[in-house]
Amino acid sequence: HLEYPAPEVVDINSVIERNIAQLSRLLTEGQHIQLKLKDNLPRGYIDPQQFLRIVSSIVKNSSEAMPTEGTVEIFTD
Repeated sequence: HLEYPAPEVVDINSVIERNIAQLSRLLTEGQHIQLKLKDNLPRGYIDPQQFLRIVSSIVKNSSEAMPTEGTVEIFTD
């Protein structure tokens, strides 16, 4: 079934922070996520679910590309 984008004005840092547990589950043992989120980041007009799918894909790809241990850094700026 086709999902249509549902953009809204959101705090991108909050979307990431609220879903850090879900993102961490994409990593293997010995891998970690480090957040470096800019304070006072302007709000963005995005579909939070699509954004989370994109970030999840990047985290999963990063996990698969690194050695058994390492850190995935997520920056906002």
